[in-house]
Amino acid sequence: MKEATGEVSMTMITIVAVAVIGGILALMWDPITEWIQSSFGAAAESTGGDRVDIGGLN
Repeated sequence: MKEATGEVSMTMITIVAVAVIGGILALMWDPITEWIQSSFGAAAESTGGDRVDIGGLN
């Protein structure tokens, strides 16, 4: 019975940890997505205009 109690305890710790991480992610979702869009958007703009056609290889 002692082993079963330990397994339940570890399961509860895991569930609580996942819930805490999910809550933090939910609170930070908008800043994270804005940062990703601005970072990749700037990178796409800076690389998209510098293309040079070399013998039809592009």
